[in-house]
Amino acid sequence: MPDIVGYWTGGSLYHIAWEDDALALMENGTGYYFWFSAAEYDSFHTFRWKLDGDLLTLTSIKEYHFQGDELIKPKKLSNNVVRFPSDTIDVQVVRTIREGVGMKQIPALEFSQPFFYYTQTEFGFDRSDVLEIDWHRQKVEQLKELGAWI
Repeated sequence: MPDIVGYWTGGSLYHIAWEDDALALMENGTGYYFWFSAAEYDSFHTFRWKLDGDLLTLTSIKEYHFQGDELIKPKKLSNNVVRFPSDTIDVQVVRTIREGVGMKQIPALEFSQPFFYYTQTEFGFDRSDVLEIDWHRQKVEQLKELGAWI
């Protein structure tokens, strides 16, 4: 699998307080874009992904919202997407090294445009095994149980 497998977050590059964006790319070709708010509202955009050179393609995108641990609004993205009005997104990705939080040099991904209706385009590497993060593993397992995981 390409060297972009892992959990990438804006919080690795910038000090965050109330919200963060993250991109999880798993070895099996699935993943999710995650936005969280300190107000306990979370958004997951699940997808399949493929990397061809510097072009990242996300397909079969579905959006899910949680309030705490409760799934509150599952829906398939279509007309409500601001930047990407289809089930496939293609974005250019540049792999680089950036100075992150604590002035550490970390691998980073920079995308040609934001995903969905969020503004984040730069993500720093956090860890390679996404499901080591208990909270994320619980959400992914809940989506799998509901038949919502792609």
